[in-house]
Amino acid sequence: VDSPIGRFQGTAELGRKLGESPDVAACLARQLFRFAIGRSEVVADLPDLERLRRELRGEPGDLRRMLAALTELEAFRRRPDAMTRP
Repeated sequence: VDSPIGRFQGTAELGRKLGESPDVAACLARQLFRFAIGRSEVVADLPDLERLRRELRGEPGDLRRMLAALTELEAFRRRPDAMTRP
């Protein structure tokens, strides 16, 4: 199959290509940040997004490391409590 990430055959190869894609890592970091923090990112959040992306793209790249790094971000620790929102 031809795609923006190149040719692949089967789901295993697609998964490998997606896992190697810096665009996919950046998108996943951004979407996870938005979900966990409860807002869109601002310029001041760019270093945090880069840290999340690095954790996912690191050797070895690991979603668990990315999630752990998310909980250490100041933006995460200081996010408004969803239970106290009107």
